[in-house]
Amino acid sequence: MVKSFYCEDMGKDCNWSAKANTTSELMKKIIEHADTKHGIKQIPVHRKAKLASTIKDDKFL
Repeated sequence: MVKSFYCEDMGKDCNWSAKANTTSELMKKIIEHADTKHGIKQIPVHRKAKLASTIKDDKFL
């Protein structure tokens, strides 16, 4: 099942979203976005747990 992520679900005023076939692929996209758009170079462990909780299952890529 396809995974999806919406940046606004993390409390950011940002309408960016992404989809991928796996959580691992999606996390790579999220980490790249966090760095390039929000200046977040490393995501702390507690934030990774919140990130994981906001990832949704989607039917289509």
